[in-house]
Amino acid sequence: MTPTVNDVSSPRFFTPLPFESGAAGPSGAAGGTRDDPHPRRGAVAHGVKRDASQMMTAEERDERVRKIVSLVKVLLTAKKIKEDSVPAEVVPGVFLGSVGAAHDRDALDACGITHVLTVAGGFPPKFPDVYEYLVIDVADVSSENLDAHFEKCLKFIARALLDGGRVLVHCFAGRSRSSTVVAAYVMATEGLSLEETMALIKNARPCAMPNAGFAKQLAAFERRLSAARSEGRLLGRVQLDAANDGINRLAAVAVDAAAGLESDASSEDEEREEEEGKGKVSDPEPPEEDDETNAEGEGGDPALLPAEAGATTDAKGS
Repeated sequence: MTPTVNDVSSPRFFTPLPFESGAAGPSGAAGGTRDDPHPRRGAVAHGVKRDASQMMTAEERDERVRKIVSLVKVLLTAKKIKEDSVPAEVVPGVFLGSVGAAHDRDALDACGITHVLTVAGGFPPKFPDVYEYLVIDVADVSSENLDAHFEKCLKFIARALLDGGRVLVHCFAGRSRSSTVVAAYVMATEGLSLEETMALIKNARPCAMPNAGFAKQLAAFERRLSAARSEGRLLGRVQLDAANDGINRLAAVAVDAAAGLESDASSEDEEREEEEGKGKVSDPEPPEEDDETNAEGEGGDPALLPAEAGATTDAKGS
């Protein structure tokens, strides 16, 4: 039997449709009904009303997004606490970990932690009445100038050790930001190269890996440390141990590395500018001498110049 157009058993009408005012249906060429001969006009009016309602609740939607983001952060933090709550000791008294470790009171107490250095935003001190905190609000992006905070971070770690304390340095994952700060401290106090430092850190916490931008900043910091040691302005770990100065001097070296080197770099820049200024005044042939001076100033390894220039700028900024 061939189904007719009006036969409800026809596949064309197998799925029932909700015929509402303004919806498509078999009784109107344009999808209207006898009660509403102009369905599109009603649909447009309904759409305008809906858009106006949505505009009025924009702030509510933003608040909902904030709540969702906050909930996700809570869930991720809870996951870190469950899966990654044990700090790793990189050098005596200095621990590296994730936010999970920073939020686990039992783990902190088991390690004897007294100070917590948070290298991330959005994580206020969890136990402010128990531990001493320093929060550095930085993002884990290559463009972030984390080296501008080295002085403050290294001083915080050094002073904690001088007081006989133990420090946890953490970000969210304990991977990039916090490992960069720990690397800066280790290079300053242990006299190790960047490569040796990262090997030491990875041995304690295998997932540690500064992002590309932070790695460049550590390389620039390493060059400043090397220059200072070669000039006798900064001692290394071996020399300090030989003098039986112990951890107190190591901590003091961190302060010198963070503050002293920066001030020395600024002083050297000022002296260089003064000498260049004097040379221009007394030089009988300024153009030729300027060219020679520029040639000498731009000599050396070209690949290192941009990073060194950036390091000097950061030193002044800090």
